[in-house]
Amino acid sequence: MGVFVTGRQVALEIPMPGWWLTGASVDLDFDSGRYYDSSTANPRAATDFLSCTRASIGYARTAEGTLTQFSSNALRLTSAGLLVEDARTNIILQSTALNNASWTNYQCTLTSGFSAPDGTTTGYSYVENTVNDSHQLSQAANITSGTARPFTVSVYLKQLSGNRLIRLSHMDQSANGYLFEINASWVVTVTATGSGASNPSYTLTPMANGWYLFTATVTCLTTSTNQRVQLNLENAVENSVYTGDGSSGWYVWGPQIEEAAFASSYIPTTSTSATRAADSIAISGAAQTIIAAATGSIVAQIGTQGGIGFAANVVDSNGTNVLGFNASNNGLASLVATLATGNTANRSAGDDKLGLAWSGAGRSIVLNGGTVATDASAQTPSSTQKLGSANATSNFIYAYVERLTLWNSKLADATLQGFTR
Repeated sequence: MGVFVTGRQVALEIPMPGWWLTGASVDLDFDSGRYYDSSTANPRAATDFLSCTRASIGYARTAEGTLTQFSSNALRLTSAGLLVEDARTNIILQSTALNNASWTNYQCTLTSGFSAPDGTTTGYSYVENTVNDSHQLSQAANITSGTARPFTVSVYLKQLSGNRLIRLSHMDQSANGYLFEINASWVVTVTATGSGASNPSYTLTPMANGWYLFTATVTCLTTSTNQRVQLNLENAVENSVYTGDGSSGWYVWGPQIEEAAFASSYIPTTSTSATRAADSIAISGAAQTIIAAATGSIVAQIGTQGGIGFAANVVDSNGTNVLGFNASNNGLASLVATLATGNTANRSAGDDKLGLAWSGAGRSIVLNGGTVATDASAQTPSSTQKLGSANATSNFIYAYVERLTLWNSKLADATLQGFTR
């Protein structure tokens, strides 16, 4: 029988014997809300092993697809795991007030009061009127021009009525960019508009209650001085001018523009842009003791949240990576001493399991049950560890850490490999 509390800090009043991995000294099962420490009485709380410094609110989704808001300095723990991200800024204004003057509403009707992905009633219906014209909602967000760089638009969408497509135009002030058209079957068509923009990509993530999170990334021109997000209703592909019926449309919530190559979690805005601070997650207690010891083992399970083509730390020791992903090949890497490339298998599009074992005689490292890479170097971690970043300053994982298990002994290579399958 389980007892759940805010933020999933404590999960089971009476823990089920044996859920922790064989021989584990500490097992932190974030997505199930179970925390085990072999050296003391159980159950334990997440805060017995981790603390968070984040100077802003933050959002995280549950495994069921509902967004949850967390206060500043709170671990973003849900049934999807522990979310760890760097600082990001949403430059769109009035992200939950789409009928505000910051938005241009043309030949459509916006009505608030509908259930949104975060469980509030801040969702909007976006319905075409009955004239022969385009039916659109748009906003231009000011940026500083400079080098060509990627921008990512994200917005939550849900089908309302009719068989209309919805088109997201991701463009600069000169209409250089791409059109992303989404039909009622959630099939996306991408078309270039203007010239100079490049590298379009998109994601569609199902959420609870029929909502989807749609994200679109485009590399924009050096001369851009704004990025425009524009939604159009269409009655056919590339046909946004037609006579509306006064009832067809979509639900819309939470638009966001970030200067980045992939979307991060939702950042609400009002009259100005808003920044979510970085998650600085400090490892403490029995978990910290094991990582700082001369002999030990770590197995981590990571779910993908943002992009995967970048360096990302899982466990860090005072700015020196102990366990993480290599930026060049997305393979597993331990960036201390001589074990520089580790296992060369690539990160998956879903969950990844990483393992590291060490003693004075050497180290072993493995990703997703692949080949175990070894060397003869000893680990030299410090007494300060971080989870999900390099000393809370770089190499943020932008993902949900689903589980972190630690042993106070060096696991045999075959055992370590088995735990990561």
